[in-house]
Amino acid sequence: MADAKAVFMFPGQGSQYPGMGKNLYDKYEIAREVFRRVEQFMGKDFLELMFYGSEEDLKDTRNAQPAIYSVSAAALETLRHDRNMRCDMVMGHSLGEFSALYAAGVIEFMQGLRLVRIRGELMAEMAGARSGGMAAIIGLDEEEINRSVEKYPDVIVANYNAPGQIVISGGSENLAKVLEELRPKARRIVPLKVSGAFHSPLMENAAREFRKHLIKSEMHPPKVPIAMNTLGRLTTDLNEIYDALVKQLMGSVRFIEMTLDTYRAGGRKYIEVGPGKVLQGLVKRILKDTEVEISGTEDIL
Repeated sequence: MADAKAVFMFPGQGSQYPGMGKNLYDKYEIAREVFRRVEQFMGKDFLELMFYGSEEDLKDTRNAQPAIYSVSAAALETLRHDRNMRCDMVMGHSLGEFSALYAAGVIEFMQGLRLVRIRGELMAEMAGARSGGMAAIIGLDEEEINRSVEKYPDVIVANYNAPGQIVISGGSENLAKVLEELRPKARRIVPLKVSGAFHSPLMENAAREFRKHLIKSEMHPPKVPIAMNTLGRLTTDLNEIYDALVKQLMGSVRFIEMTLDTYRAGGRKYIEVGPGKVLQGLVKRILKDTEVEISGTEDIL
């Protein structure tokens, strides 16, 4: 695979764990520089929370989002400077899209950190105001799930993660009705430990407020193509990128389509840049009959 194109992929919320990023901080000066900038913006206690805080602390979306973005950026800079690794395409899952934007040069690091902090605060506020949740449906095809979801305006397919793994999101009452309908047909249903109905119509007010901050953010044309969540495909068009970001909080993460499009564009090396191995597992399922290399920064660094 000498000429194989490399795809950097960035994880979203759910990949966080206590102590993430500490190994990078201890081993690499370039990572310490990233974390110093994080500490200046987020406050002196933030690294302490990230490296030594509890799992419960890190589940709070107001902490999880800037923490995952920060670790992903530190891993990215370490790969670039200490391993001389470059990518040909990027993609991110939900929150990870902002790490991908940074990797592609669309936004500056501190600009991204400010945006994900605001995003986390708005999502936490909206989750507290509206009753909702999310659940993963295992072992059921998309069409079957869509038929049930379409009956309720406040329920949506939030994540097309991999074949046989779809996440739905919405208001508590109607979400429960959909799950009751799907339970006899699905192999397994897993309620997600999240504080709200993310990527659903219940995030409308948060999306409207977040748009005001996006409008003020200067963005640059990407240096490499980026697969956007709501598009489900690669783009280098800055207008498309902006529109996709505006829709992201309420729209579906089309990770299956994103992965397939990067593969069609020549992607053969998939590297998860950031905490955890969630995306590696999804890509293995999506591209299971193909010859691809899949790894993560936790293996490389």
